[in-house]
Amino acid sequence: MNIKENMKIIPLSLKILVVLFAFWGIWAMFALPIRYEQWLPFFWFTLYGIYAAIIVFALDIVGPLLFILSILKKYTWGPLIAYSFISIFILNSIVAIFTVWNELWVMSILIPAIVYTVFGAIVYKNKKYFK
Repeated sequence: MNIKENMKIIPLSLKILVVLFAFWGIWAMFALPIRYEQWLPFFWFTLYGIYAAIIVFALDIVGPLLFILSILKKYTWGPLIAYSFISIFILNSIVAIFTVWNELWVMSILIPAIVYTVFGAIVYKNKKYFK
């Protein structure tokens, strides 16, 4: 199947995720220089410079783009990719509540975690699409 044929059978919620993840990846590309210059809380570590840029590149650009590709091409590994980077974001948010809550506003940690949880639920609800 090609992408044009798949667009007709992709569930609406996954089409919405494609758009959101595309914007997410674009935003992350513009935020990459900022993360290179500033700190990034990643689990129990505070990353700077190239290490922060690598994490942002892998999780905010490559992960969503691979998931978009898996939706458009109907690859079976799509949900695994989505669950991987979404769960990393959720776990990192939980750790951030306990480690950097005094440096970041707590709602700026909780709201993304809730959004990631909704994204994960949408992927789980539509996992039959990838089979």
